[in-house]
Amino acid sequence: MLLDATIPGLEGREVARQFRASRPDLPVLLTSGYGECEVMRSYAGVAVDGFMQKPFELGHLGDVLRNLLPEEIPASGGSRSANPAPALQPKRTWTGKIVQSWV
Repeated sequence: MLLDATIPGLEGREVARQFRASRPDLPVLLTSGYGECEVMRSYAGVAVDGFMQKPFELGHLGDVLRNLLPEEIPASGGSRSANPAPALQPKRTWTGKIVQSWV
């Protein structure tokens, strides 16, 4: 999920929390025009996979998303089958900022 950290009239922390609860297999990438430290303080306790400060080049966003997303994304919904999919891993190591200290 690509989530603007400061959407007027919407609690981004809650959106990220609910998305993570429903799709723990997919990454959450925050973006904002505010600085990383400021944003991550407000997202303390919310599991996110990265941060990109705006403005950024679309090519860079594409690279980050390709590295964060698995090659195949399982369909959401319903109950899990008796043979759950193996844990998903990014295709390559992400070379951008990883916000490990905030999760």
